[in-house]
Amino acid sequence: MLNSDTRSADGTSTIAVVIPFYQRQTGILSRALHSIAAQKLAEQTRLLVIIIDDGSPLRAADELQALRASFPHDIILLEQKNGGPGAARNSGIEEALRLEARFVAFLDSDDEWAPVHLKSAMQALTRDASFYFCDHSRFENSPSMFSSLKTIPELMRNSAAGAGVSSGYILASSKQLTDGYLVEYLSQTSTVVYRLSAAPELRFDTSLRGAGEDHLFWIQLAILCNGAAISPAVNSHCGRGVNIYFGALDWSRREAADRYGYRLLFWLKLQKIIKLDHAQRFLVGHQARTMQKAYAYLTLRNLLLGMRPRIDLLLQVTRHNPAFPIIAPFIALLVSTNVSKEALSWQ
Repeated sequence: MLNSDTRSADGTSTIAVVIPFYQRQTGILSRALHSIAAQKLAEQTRLLVIIIDDGSPLRAADELQALRASFPHDIILLEQKNGGPGAARNSGIEEALRLEARFVAFLDSDDEWAPVHLKSAMQALTRDASFYFCDHSRFENSPSMFSSLKTIPELMRNSAAGAGVSSGYILASSKQLTDGYLVEYLSQTSTVVYRLSAAPELRFDTSLRGAGEDHLFWIQLAILCNGAAISPAVNSHCGRGVNIYFGALDWSRREAADRYGYRLLFWLKLQKIIKLDHAQRFLVGHQARTMQKAYAYLTLRNLLLGMRPRIDLLLQVTRHNPAFPIIAPFIALLVSTNVSKEALSWQ
C-alpha cells in the first residue's frame, strides 16, 4: 500500500466520507448524500463515499437504488451485523485505508453539510493541521452549538488576529483540546475531518457503544495530531434520525442507566489510556464520581421498577472499579435523599 498521506500519480487527493447507516425512515440518507453532492471541491479532489449498513431495519441498498445513477461520486456499500456506530465507522476507516484515501470525513446518515464544508476543511488540513472540526447546528432553527460551550468561544477570543482567524479557523494545541474535552463535548461527529496518516491505527472503542466512544476518539486524535484546526463556521446540520442519545435521557427506560454506565466507563478508561497531568486527573476523577452517582442511582431505581441492569456493562464497570457493586447501593441511597439537586450535574 502507498503512504496514505501522498497523492495519487495524477495529483488527486482522496477524501473518504464515512457514513454509518442505521435508520427506520426513508429519505434520510438521500438528504445526506445530496449535501455531499453539493460540495464545492477544489480541483484534483476525489470523494469516495463509504456507507456502512450496520444491520439497519431499513436497508441502505434499498435507499441507494434511486440515488446511485445521478450521484457524482463513487459509493461503496458495506453491510455488517449490528455493532453500533463505532464499529461501523471502524469498518469505514479500514476501507479508507485499503483504498489509500488521504483524508477521512465523518457524516452521520441523518446529518447534512453546508456546500463549503469539505473545501474549508481541506484549506486547514493542507496547511497547518491534521485534525479539523467546525461548529454545527442541531435540528431546525437551532443556534450555533459553539455558543453553548465554554472552551471554543474562549479559544476564539484569545486567538491573535493573525493566528489563523483570517483563514477561517484557529489552531488549538492538544493540551488545550484535552482540557476542553474533559469539561465538555467539543466536536460533533459530522464536523470532523482528519488526515488518515496522522492516526492510521486509531479506532473507536466499541466497548463504549452507549456513550463515549466518539469522545475518546477525538481526545486521542487531538493528541496524535498535536491539536486541531477549529472553524467557527456552522457547516454541519444535525437531523432527527435514530439517535440513542435522546432516548437515553428518559428515566422510564433502561437506556438511561445504561448511558450513564457507559459514561462512567469512559471516564474510568480515560484515566488509564491518556497520560494526564494533576489538574486533568482531578477533572477526570470528578467526572467519574458524578457518573458513578448517576449510574448507581438509576440502576437501583430500575431494579425497584423490575428492570434488570445490563450485565455486560455492569461487569465492564466492575472490571475497572472492583468496589462498585459493593458501594453502589450506598451511593444510590445517598443520592436519593436529594436526587433533583444531584441530577443537575449529570447532563
